[in-house]
Amino acid sequence: MRKIVTWGLPIVFLVVGVGYLMFSKITRIECRSQYGACSEEVENSLNGIGLGKAYGEIKKEVARVLGEELTTRTLRVSRTLPGGVLVS
Repeated sequence: MRKIVTWGLPIVFLVVGVGYLMFSKITRIECRSQYGACSEEVENSLNGIGLGKAYGEIKKEVARVLGEELTTRTLRVSRTLPGGVLVS
């Protein structure tokens, strides 16, 4: 019984934590470049992305929208807590 508690509890917390990070709704998108804040053109493109979706959906949408931009060469989408995404 003690082994179940010793191994079971951390596994449950891990599964719940990963589930929260992947499926919780995104409430804000922040954009930064190596030169500071993103350009107004990129910011306007990101404003068109609807919030309230899961992280995976937002990440795909950001990659699609900014993949079309000529000023964007590389793209990194990171999860920030609570409920945010950082595009850099």
